[in-house]
Amino acid sequence: MHSGCFETLIPAGGSIIILLPSSVFELKSWRMAKSYDSSCIAITLILLFCLRSWNLSSSYEKMVNKTVIVSGASGNLGTAVVNFYLDRGDQVIGLVHRSGGQPRNIANYVECAVNLLDELAVEECVKQLLEKFGKIDIAVMTAGGFAMGDLSDTGISELEHQYRLNFETAYNLTKPLYEHMKLNHGGRLFFVGSGQGLDTSKGKHVVAYSLSKSLLFQLSNIINADTAHTGIRAHVIVPSIIDTPRNRESMPDADFSKWEKPADIAAIIAKYADNHQSDKQTIVVKDELK
Repeated sequence: MHSGCFETLIPAGGSIIILLPSSVFELKSWRMAKSYDSSCIAITLILLFCLRSWNLSSSYEKMVNKTVIVSGASGNLGTAVVNFYLDRGDQVIGLVHRSGGQPRNIANYVECAVNLLDELAVEECVKQLLEKFGKIDIAVMTAGGFAMGDLSDTGISELEHQYRLNFETAYNLTKPLYEHMKLNHGGRLFFVGSGQGLDTSKGKHVVAYSLSKSLLFQLSNIINADTAHTGIRAHVIVPSIIDTPRNRESMPDADFSKWEKPADIAAIIAKYADNHQSDKQTIVVKDELK
């Protein structure tokens, strides 16, 4: 942009550079500015102020602690997500099917036992959490399950079981959080998909699992279409094989070094939760780790 007294350049990197006449920097006092176009200088100062304010607000946004809710918080990926946000100093709410094990004596962690398949129980749980914390900024839904089975082995009961584990658990939590985020004009929802859910042609040996996971991509589409140009965004994380004790036990001869670490996936989730400029919906873990 050229106004006759300054130029604004926008290079490929996206930074804005304002070029002033060199003589402006030679002014000895503001009185001498009268010999220049006062409106030109005023516009320049406003632009500089806006850029500075944007940088400060972006830094402030990153510094403010978030409230993060994680379903399946006792699982391998759920635990990694919980630990990541706790280490960062955020308020973390862990949803588990039943309380057990060694309790976390951490000030910024709350664990809630709730049946994610019970729609009313989940609604009440979210209501109580919002009364306590005021807002929830990020939801990471890691609860789910896996089952083998091709078309000939997969009946309605197997379909329903995987549907309930992988879709209903996410949907029941998403519904009340989505309404809350719309009122708050912001929030991030993360679903854990799969390669077979992203491309169901790869799911011939895991039919029920593939179909149930595919619905998470469709739900994400619906949410993002409904909240375009708002502060709400839904993402689907797509891991391949996650390095967990159970997977190592079931595939002892595999090369574990090629598997994806839960901590790395947690960091990728946080990266996109913090990046409010990204509209990327499907996040393939192996691509992020390259």
